Parts: sequence; C-alpha cells; structure tokens
Amino acid sequence: MGDARRRDARRGSERLVAITLRAASSDEVLDILGRAHCLTPRETQIVRHLVNGLTTQQTAGELHIAPFTVKHHLKAIFSKVGVSTRGELVSALTGRSSDVKTPV
Repeated sequence: MGDARRRDARRGSERLVAITLRAASSDEVLDILGRAHCLTPRETQIVRHLVNGLTTQQTAGELHIAPFTVKHHLKAIFSKVGVSTRGELVSALTGRSSDVKTPV
C-alpha cells in the first residue's frame, strides 16, 4: 500500500492519513523568503511595510523608529537580497513588479 496507508502491527488495523495543501499567504511567503535571505525579524517587518506601499516616513512612524534607521535597514536588506531599488526588492520577494523606483 502507499505511504498514506500504513498497517498498525500492534492492532492489525489500517491507519489513514489525510494531507491538505493550501497556498501560502503573502505573509508566510515573505517570512520564508526573509529567512532564505537571512533577514532579521526587524528587516522582515520593514519589507512587509514596503510591500504594502508605505513610505520610509510611514514605516518609521508605524515601527516607532527614526526614518534614518529605516533607511539603514533598507541598505542592509538590499545588500542581502542583491537588489538596489525598492521596486527590485518588491519584485524579488513577491514575484510581482512594482512601480516603486526609489533607491535608498
């Protein structure tokens, strides 16, 4: 029998296993790709804000940090992901193109 059906030798009965697949949410995809690029949790937060269209100022306000700190994180993120613009970053981490062209 296949992997989904196994015989329980102690009881002599069959156990059935059901596997359900679903598409990953955008947050799950960002988390996975963030880990793949060795982004810190804070860098992943900043990427999430960027993907959602927030500016540096808005991201700084949401995260209660200085705009300079957001820019510093973005430079590190760009280096880790191997991109040089926000649009390239969004594209690399979401698979969709972005009209954002502003470099850090």
